[in-house]
Amino acid sequence: MTKFKKSQKRNPKYKAKKTTSSPKAQGPSETIGSGPVGALTRWARLNRRLSFVLAVPQQSPSDIEFKKLARRAQLHSRKSSIGLTKANIVGYVEEQKTRLTKNPFTFAELPTYGLLDVQRAIGGRLAPGLVSGTLAALIHGVPMCLSDHSLVEEAKHLACARFTFRNPGEKQAERLQEMIRASMPKLIDSYTLAEKPLLTLLDMAKQNARPTTLQNKLRRMLETRRRWFEKNVTRNMKMLKPAEEKDKVAMLALDILPLIVARINTDNALELAQALTTPLGSMALGMLPCFPLPEDMQ
Repeated sequence: MTKFKKSQKRNPKYKAKKTTSSPKAQGPSETIGSGPVGALTRWARLNRRLSFVLAVPQQSPSDIEFKKLARRAQLHSRKSSIGLTKANIVGYVEEQKTRLTKNPFTFAELPTYGLLDVQRAIGGRLAPGLVSGTLAALIHGVPMCLSDHSLVEEAKHLACARFTFRNPGEKQAERLQEMIRASMPKLIDSYTLAEKPLLTLLDMAKQNARPTTLQNKLRRMLETRRRWFEKNVTRNMKMLKPAEEKDKVAMLALDILPLIVARINTDNALELAQALTTPLGSMALGMLPCFPLPEDMQ
């Protein structure tokens, strides 16, 4: 009940001020209508359950290949859930889609419509499953695994850094779970790199400077981000070192910022800035550890 002073009680025209703050005062938030119904709560539930997000080939594999794929993924999931995106398995037969809804698999959705806009904006010629998987992994705060050699080659277009084993005799199957655990702090720490690109995107949306000037500013950030991630990995993941072109890849560092720099213009800058400056959207500008899923099963 609202308390009044004596002078206020004598004045019948007095009206108590509303205590609710205006939308502007509340700052950016994920509103009820910002994403598919229930997507935000599903994101929250999955956040501590996922081991990694898995990217698979777009075309439906044979039954034998599919069973091998499911077994390989389950073997390296540490008894946790494995995330998939619906965009990745559109071409699969119904029986396979049904299997991928059961443990340990689950769908890792993009929880806001703005992130779906980002996915469409940066997709281009890359496989839809690779782009959606990268965004889903960043938003859920887990690494990504690639089930196929062709996906590894395609992911190199998103990679800002590549790593290989210091010891050539190391096997991916033996070290994958250890690398996934060790890479998690690098992923979480990389979210601190999102602030400067976001401020630059906002400047472009508001036309505070010439677009070419801001694009060049974003390009300079790419090298800073690459050096930061490479330094952290070589310092804390002793089994890895930066890879040469001829080396077998043990881990990739994926970054969507180069795609944004390549595709952003004055027409779509505001849309991208609005999508990426939400609390969840800003997570898409982290840097994602990505691992080839071993072919051999230990």
